[in-house]
Amino acid sequence: RGARPTAAGDALVPHARASLGAFERGRRAVQEIEGLRTGEVRLGGGATACTYLLPRRLASFQDAQPGLRIRLRETMTPQVLEQIQAGALDLGIGIGPGGEPWMDDELVLVASPERAARLRFDGPRLSPGQPFVSFVEGAAVRGMVDRHFPEAEVVVELASIAAVKGHVRAGIGLALMSRHAILNDLDLGLLVEVPEPRTPLVRQLVLHHAGLDALSPAARALRDWLLRG
Repeated sequence: RGARPTAAGDALVPHARASLGAFERGRRAVQEIEGLRTGEVRLGGGATACTYLLPRRLASFQDAQPGLRIRLRETMTPQVLEQIQAGALDLGIGIGPGGEPWMDDELVLVASPERAARLRFDGPRLSPGQPFVSFVEGAAVRGMVDRHFPEAEVVVELASIAAVKGHVRAGIGLALMSRHAILNDLDLGLLVEVPEPRTPLVRQLVLHHAGLDALSPAARALRDWLLRG
């Protein structure tokens, strides 16, 4: 039937994970300094960062540091923090508070041109009951939809940016999305920005890690590169 930790065991778990994480980071730092293997950085981030903000930055970093290998993992901010604490990630891109400020991410409402022409407004605001396409519960953008557009009717819940954009382009509903994710769609006329006084919403993306002293030489090099822009 399995075993369950006692209350004392539950209290010990986060400290044990932190200890294991510190040991793993120290072991990897020593290996890199001694030249026992090529440096490696494990980086995690959300969908917007992994899809639109990191690829060119990581490619230019690898051009500058060809001996270093980067392992990128897409995940949500709570998991980023847990995996950094456990030593499974060196760096993570997430939402504040905490972490080192990295960049502002502007979120706007978008719709297909055909749906935008049929939108209903009460004064400057959208009328209640408008269909929305959004991410699954637990995703950061979905939380912003629920908080800032409580009257929205989320009719489609999806796990990827590409899937959300595909349904919005088809005219199924509106979506709150990062401007970084829809620049090409706006230029091509596949999506249009919907003017609404509650947007744009700006969230701060931050760089998470366990502390500068805990970073390996390779992780510190990538951290410095990302913060330089």
